[in-house]
Amino acid sequence: MSTAAQIAANQINAQASTGPRTTEGKAASSQNALKFGLTSKQILLPWENPADFEALRAALLAQFQPATDAEGLLVGNIAIAEWRERRTEIVQNAWLAHKSRNAGENLRITAEHLASQEIAKFQKYAAAYRRERDRSWRKLEILQKERRAEAQRVAEAVALARQMDHNVQNEAKPAAPASVAAACAAAPHPGAGPNLTPNQHETSLAGRSHPATPSRTAPEFAVE
Repeated sequence: MSTAAQIAANQINAQASTGPRTTEGKAASSQNALKFGLTSKQILLPWENPADFEALRAALLAQFQPATDAEGLLVGNIAIAEWRERRTEIVQNAWLAHKSRNAGENLRITAEHLASQEIAKFQKYAAAYRRERDRSWRKLEILQKERRAEAQRVAEAVALARQMDHNVQNEAKPAAPASVAAACAAAPHPGAGPNLTPNQHETSLAGRSHPATPSRTAPEFAVE
């Protein structure tokens, strides 16, 4: 059990080791975890070009075309994971080149470097970033598939509603009456053939023979 003197000493030591207090000290401390940059929470390291990262992100946005904030967030996660995996490969190659600069063509030394713990760490980080990228990719595909299916269902429902409304309007609309003049012109005239026009009908009537009119002269009576 700690004595009162030990507790007091620990409290004093804790106050003296609270970390950097100045702005410059805090900035320097924030870079301690960079090292190779493999475990850094920063998206871009000081030696990386922001334009390259924005080009990668823009290409992914053009490819996936996110339509919601959730989809856009997942595309951003894919870009970050892809960027960090590429960084891991660059740092690994740089480390291997540095270690092998004095090895010449000695394949044994190169093989030893490839089998080293450092290379194993590089591969570990790269695999973690690939899993993170693929996980976000799968989530994005699920969201976009669900969104497109919902949009298709809505479009089909709207089209069906419009078709039903159109059918109801057609059923409720009365039949348009035929023109009286057209009906009269189409009707057959009395005594005319079914294909005769009114003029032809009059000509036909003029050419017919009429019955003889009875004589109206007074009868002759014999005078006795």
